Amino acid sequence: MSDHRTGLAFTSLFLGFLSLIPFLGFFTSILGIITSHIARSRAYQFPYQYGGSGIALWGMMLSYLSFFFHLFIFGMAIFLHTNGDLMPLVNAIDPTGELGDATLEALSWVPFL
Repeated sequence: MSDHRTGLAFTSLFLGFLSLIPFLGFFTSILGIITSHIARSRAYQFPYQYGGSGIALWGMMLSYLSFFFHLFIFGMAIFLHTNGDLMPLVNAIDPTGELGDATLEALSWVPFL
């Protein structure tokens, strides 16, 4: 039996699996990302005390995958809810329109805009 501490690594893996649950997964994926980064950092900085770097890596991959998947689904839900017209959403965020003008000026070099 190893004397290495792997509790945080297994926690990150558990949170990674838990993040695959719809809706709940967005919040648990953030926790999984944080715990997996901490677990891998400890495993590399203190290799004789902490272990489970590979387990934490799997937790990190699952958490990042779930986070970006939930972010994509959330973005698509907003896009489909507004029927592709995001200007009411932009106007709700920035009613003065200053942000939109600055963004258009910054992106003026893009040929298809």
